[in-house]
Amino acid sequence: MAGLGHAMPAVVGLLLCTLAEQCGAQVVGCGSDVQWPFTRLCDRTLAWGIVLESIAAAGIVICFILAFVLLGSIPFIKQSGKKDFVPVQVLLTVATMGLYGLTFAFIVMNTPQTCPTRRFLFGVLFAICFSCLITHAYALISLNRGAEGHSPWKLLGIVALLSLVQVIINVEWLITTMVRPFQQPCLYMPMDFVMALIYVMVLIFVGFVMSILVVAGKNRNWRKHGVFMLITLIFSVSIWIVWIVIYVRGIDDLERRGYWDDPVLGIALLSNATAFLFFYIIPEVSQLNKATSHGDMENHFLAARPAQNPPATLPKPYVVENRAFALDEPNSGYKSDSPLNGHHSNPVYQPTPMSLMMNGRNDHMIPRATYNKDAHNAPTVPTAGW
Repeated sequence: MAGLGHAMPAVVGLLLCTLAEQCGAQVVGCGSDVQWPFTRLCDRTLAWGIVLESIAAAGIVICFILAFVLLGSIPFIKQSGKKDFVPVQVLLTVATMGLYGLTFAFIVMNTPQTCPTRRFLFGVLFAICFSCLITHAYALISLNRGAEGHSPWKLLGIVALLSLVQVIINVEWLITTMVRPFQQPCLYMPMDFVMALIYVMVLIFVGFVMSILVVAGKNRNWRKHGVFMLITLIFSVSIWIVWIVIYVRGIDDLERRGYWDDPVLGIALLSNATAFLFFYIIPEVSQLNKATSHGDMENHFLAARPAQNPPATLPKPYVVENRAFALDEPNSGYKSDSPLNGHHSNPVYQPTPMSLMMNGRNDHMIPRATYNKDAHNAPTVPTAGW
């Protein structure tokens, strides 16, 4: 017992040293050179960090490839109406890649450097993504109403203006909370974090309504793009409702405040970014050069124009064949309608060169041959019967 009493201070000191930042103890699965804030990236006792970083890394690679595919396919897009949307779709792909990258900031532990990054980029990246969806829906609604296509620079300007509002909100929030005396960037209430995202929620609602209008449009060529947006926004609304409820109330009810904050926000980022990738970006890439049900997309723009009259065609001259002359020809192709010819099962009409000329098949007219009417009507000498 005396030996155990002497050993207890050493055990307590070892535990305190393990939890302290300056001890540098090796975490299970991490090397000795891994610093304390980054131990969640390799700590095997925290499986959620390893799973999130694996999925996030795969999402970054996929988004990077799809962004280059979208840019490289612009010269090969045959349907001119889709070229205007490609820059907006590229921007949404880059913003989705940013959401995957921001997931690492929530896996890493809270530091004075990571906390401002989390607070600023969480709302800004989501604002860019949902602004791109709203801009795409706006362009499709205009096309459904018969308007002409919009310039890509105009669409990008709309995205920039919509996203700038969230940038201003986040900058003001950071300034008002960090310039106060004794204020730490990581000390904020969960409700403050959610209240700073109200504008993003407004963008989600507006995009949801506009996507419904696109799906209800008359033009089938644009309706499927509205379906992609509507499915993406339905999943986004569901994800936001779940993570807000858990982050604001659920963690406190389960008494896990401080332990589940980062996992909840990291999973929310990863889930919504995956919804953007699989329900909007990949389907849109697959539809770039796919033929529509009504042929080329340019027919939508030509439908509003008055149809031009087709060139007039000259009627084919109608020439009546001189059958009396054809009867005098040997081996004539003309078949009489007499009942005596009924023994032929399938009589075939074989035109002769002379009958072809009579039907106007040649480019020039040949004068018809004439005959003596009196000679034709003269009685013939009867032959002896057998």
